[in-house]
Amino acid sequence: MTPQVFFSKNCKYFAIAFFALFMMRSFQSCNRSNQITQMQQKYDTIVSSLQTQNNLLLDSIKTLQFSISMANQKVQSSEEKVAAVQSTVDKIKTNTTITVKNAEQK
Repeated sequence: MTPQVFFSKNCKYFAIAFFALFMMRSFQSCNRSNQITQMQQKYDTIVSSLQTQNNLLLDSIKTLQFSISMANQKVQSSEEKVAAVQSTVDKIKTNTTITVKNAEQK
């Protein structure tokens, strides 16, 4: 039996086998494509979640920075008040003479 005769007799079987191989490759390709799509969706979800968390953290940082600046202003205001009171106390001390009553009687 020559190869041409063998091929002509079994042409249907070769066609079926090639078709089955083609279908397997197509299924593998679709499966791979679906996996890539699923991975892309997971990636997009993770990136979106991280961006949201990043925005929340940046907002928290801005709020804390504002709170710190307000606290610093209060501290500065308190220090100015303390300095004013201290200077007033020093002026009062220098202008005040203390007299002891009944010290001359003894």
